[in-house]
Amino acid sequence: MITAAALAFSALPAASAGAASASDASGNTRKLGALPQIKATTRQGAGAVRLSPGHRQRLLDQAANAAPDTARSLKLGPHEKLIPKDVIKDADRTIHTRYERTYAGLPVIGGDLVVHQRPGARTVTYAAKQKVTLPTTTAKVPASTAKKSALSKATAKGTRKAGAHTAPRQVVWMMGDRPKLAWESVVTGVQQGGSPSERHVVTDAASGATLENAEQVESAQGNSLYSGQVTIGSARQDDGRVESGTATA
Repeated sequence: MITAAALAFSALPAASAGAASASDASGNTRKLGALPQIKATTRQGAGAVRLSPGHRQRLLDQAANAAPDTARSLKLGPHEKLIPKDVIKDADRTIHTRYERTYAGLPVIGGDLVVHQRPGARTVTYAAKQKVTLPTTTAKVPASTAKKSALSKATAKGTRKAGAHTAPRQVVWMMGDRPKLAWESVVTGVQQGGSPSERHVVTDAASGATLENAEQVESAQGNSLYSGQVTIGSARQDDGRVESGTATA
């Protein structure tokens, strides 16, 4: 996945003009038409300007309105759609927009991409180079079976009082060698150390194999001024960010 931090790119025009190409995460390129390529390199604090909530929302709305054209220009498949999720604007007017993908209406995990664009130039960073194609969106493994498997896998990893209060959602898994139809289950409970647990368990919808079993809540010890040593919990978000929670004595 492409994290929010990956949006912090500095963008410089290429030395030569011509047909632009979009570099994916593996270095592959795709033609983007007659726009010079932006050479994007990661740089801490890449001169991003502070956006007001209203300005940020306008940029996201513009990206959403243009999403069908953007998908066509990137030669995405007919069943793929782009949903803008985050945006950063640099001082040189370069706009970095992070999109999530859907396939036939299903969320694509690992299919994020970031479009870096300013007047006359554009390039794209892909989380995964594969095109999203599936032979079917009908699961062989029922959701109920995936849920039972997820509870079992979470318990095996040490989650106590494991429970899944929502039904698994059907997704496309692009974190491996090829796209797969899958079920994503969210299992909550208690970690062995006493901290809350939230595991995301992804089950192959064709074979029933476990594709991922990842804890989203991380814990650490700290010292407070009045309460002594406390446990600090944090939750890992879908895009990889870690958000701190409240400290508990």
